[in-house]
Amino acid sequence: MHAPATPLVSGAACAGHAPYHLPGELPVGDQAPFTTSAVLSTEEAAFVSQLRASTAPQGARDTDLAWLRLALPQMLEAALGGSAEGEALQAAVRACQVAVGTFIDPTSNWFTENIARFGGGFDMKALTAEPGRLARKFDRLAERYDHWTAGNRCSYYHWLARASRAARPALRAADASIVDVACGIGLPGHTLRLCGFTGQMIGSDISHGMLTQARQRRVYDRLLEADANRGLGLRSASVDLVVCMGAMELLDHGVLREFARILRPRGELWASFQWEGGVGEDGQAIPNPTEHQNVCGVTLPQLTNELQAAGFDVSTARIERSACAFYTPSPKQDGSLLPVPYLYVTAALRGSD
Repeated sequence: MHAPATPLVSGAACAGHAPYHLPGELPVGDQAPFTTSAVLSTEEAAFVSQLRASTAPQGARDTDLAWLRLALPQMLEAALGGSAEGEALQAAVRACQVAVGTFIDPTSNWFTENIARFGGGFDMKALTAEPGRLARKFDRLAERYDHWTAGNRCSYYHWLARASRAARPALRAADASIVDVACGIGLPGHTLRLCGFTGQMIGSDISHGMLTQARQRRVYDRLLEADANRGLGLRSASVDLVVCMGAMELLDHGVLREFARILRPRGELWASFQWEGGVGEDGQAIPNPTEHQNVCGVTLPQLTNELQAAGFDVSTARIERSACAFYTPSPKQDGSLLPVPYLYVTAALRGSD
């Protein structure tokens, strides 16, 4: 459990910038980002009504409370845990999610019911052998990805919450610009909103299906369908924060130079990397749990070298080690799970104050 970050429901959401004009940009359409005058959908209004009837933070706006409707249990724990008020709100949100049909039980869902058949279904070498195949794989997974990440006990939301509490106030300000790379269905950006980030946020992903799901969360100002390995199409030195969670093991690490290019001089990178050569709390080496999927991580020395080569200041970077960021289905296809070790990084550009 963790103490709350900047108050969950404070500030105006999605405020501030002149719009970017991006190749591959997807219209947000009917699910427009929240503003102080946003009209809730029927589903959102029903949820907020239920939540207000039970408990809600003093002075909370309907639009802020609506963000809780699709929040996963791990996200709620990360953003709200650590205080009696936060625990009470978590319980109320869970009850309201059950009432409106959006609650995902981490112990019983589509992922947990199908673990045995997932162990051999992902081969990065095969998925990148032809253009578009990886995107199509994630398109097919998109509608169930919330079950996948709830069921695999993904915990990087807690790291995001800790990073949020430690962040410079300017990163949470309404005039900040944030890019969530490989955003998937929008869970990292959603977590940042729950933790009080109010600036303009762009979500980028290779999968149209994932972005379609991300749109439903209404946490992004813009959605960009793009292969990050080929560039994001954003202006140089135009972004305050680049976030990339749960994806670097699937990307060419040359993308770090693209992240450095779009960051402003005082901008930051928040990213996760699968940890090759990881060591558990017992001091024992953690074998690569995804080797059979042709997915490998980086060692700590490799990571610092890559960050430095891309233009980041490794002397001030903060790297947190985790013996298990989430669990992946075993290649034995027997229903067992293997821990996936991660390295979490907060890094500024070299030469930044």
